[in-house]
Amino acid sequence: MKGCRKSSSGFDMPAMRRAEIERYACAIGVAETDDFQSFLLAWQWHNPNSRDAVGALVLAAQRMGGAITEVEAELIIDEADTIPKCRNADVLAKFLHLSDKMRAELQIRTIGSVDVSKQQRARRRREQKRAQKQINRRRQGVKSRAEYLAANSVSQSQPWKAEGISRRTWYYRRKATALVQGQPSTRWRLRQQDDATDTGAGSYPLPSQPRGNGQLLYGLSACTSLSPLRER
Repeated sequence: MKGCRKSSSGFDMPAMRRAEIERYACAIGVAETDDFQSFLLAWQWHNPNSRDAVGALVLAAQRMGGAITEVEAELIIDEADTIPKCRNADVLAKFLHLSDKMRAELQIRTIGSVDVSKQQRARRRREQKRAQKQINRRRQGVKSRAEYLAANSVSQSQPWKAEGISRRTWYYRRKATALVQGQPSTRWRLRQQDDATDTGAGSYPLPSQPRGNGQLLYGLSACTSLSPLRER
């Protein structure tokens, strides 16, 4: 019985829908039309577990701006039990002729509309949430992407044209300047480490640590010794 049960979170769908049916009936003055019985049927579909169904329906008719007797209420309840029930949101909207404009004006949430489908309403809600999120971000001082690119993008300003150089040269010089002002490059640090491990000018470089196969970096075995050069 979809649309006629309480949710696990405590939200009472039947009670909310009954209240919306009454609100819609009062807004259009349905008690003075031939559609009054249709609204009472829809209300009764969402009140299946009442202890006093007749009295509850009589009071609901009064809240809608009309009046029915207990005998009329019993006939409506019997009819509601025999005809197919419209509990789907859009099907119920079609049964009550609820338009999207009236739905928005009365702030109806549990009943659909005859002119806007469920998918269209969902897409509209997503767009509204996205627009509201952007408004909140602007209030917090966050710039849009277009504004950020206009203010910070190098590609937009193209400073290499003002300097009369190519784009590649401009980026190369920018990177070199950043290396000088900031941290040294990895190649420069490795070169400094190599200079620190040298034994001095004119001396032979010391072999590195042996690898997994027992060989040294310079191809010398552990027993190889370096003899000085003979003078001629």
